Amino acid sequence: VESLMRKSLDAGIPPVLYLHPWELDEAHPPMHLSFVGNLVHFAGRARTRPRLESLLRRYRFAPISSAEVDGAVR
Repeated sequence: VESLMRKSLDAGIPPVLYLHPWELDEAHPPMHLSFVGNLVHFAGRARTRPRLESLLRRYRFAPISSAEVDGAVR
C-alpha cells in the first residue's frame, strides 16, 4: 500500500484509501465463510491497525471532499 501511495504522490495524484470499519473491530462477530472467503476477509487483519497507525504518523490525510477535481477545490 505504501509503495503505491508514494508512486501516486510522486505523480501528483492524491491517493484514496478506504477500509471497512470491521477491519479494525476486534469484536467483529464470526462469519461463516468458505476457507477461501476466510482468507480473503480475515488473513492479515491483525496487521491492519499497526499499518494504519504507521501511515497516519508519516502522512497527512484529509477528507475526500477536500480533493481537487480538474484543478478546482470542492
